[in-house]
Amino acid sequence: MNGDRRVDALLRDEAGRLWFMAGNATERLIGSGGWKAFDAITRHGDFSCDGREDVIAREKATGKLWLYPGASTRTLGARRLIGSGGWNSMDHVLAVGDTSGDGRPDLEASDGSTLYQHQGRATGGLRKVDNFNRSWWALEKATAF
Repeated sequence: MNGDRRVDALLRDEAGRLWFMAGNATERLIGSGGWKAFDAITRHGDFSCDGREDVIAREKATGKLWLYPGASTRTLGARRLIGSGGWNSMDHVLAVGDTSGDGRPDLEASDGSTLYQHQGRATGGLRKVDNFNRSWWALEKATAF
């Protein structure tokens, strides 16, 4: 997220704050509160098309999907609604990079039996690709580990 080509992480603490943990073992607060309202937080790509990595969060109570753009101040900008509801029916929501090969980051979500792909748009936001059911996804769901 900070451009140093090391693996970074986002962590939410008990107080509902969001922390950026850089790959060089430094940390900084990027969300001062309210992050307990989200039950899925993911990052991997520039969904706002501004050249900075973004964070996507699912609001637990409403099922809304929010985009928090990366800001030039190395924090997060004002959130923008990118999914108006229904996302709480998905058991997994994950930003995965560019799986479609179009040069834009993608978001994948699963309802427990089907994997759905939501492709990043060149103008920002997402475009849903219905029933993106990969054979390995069905195999994994059918196999007990």
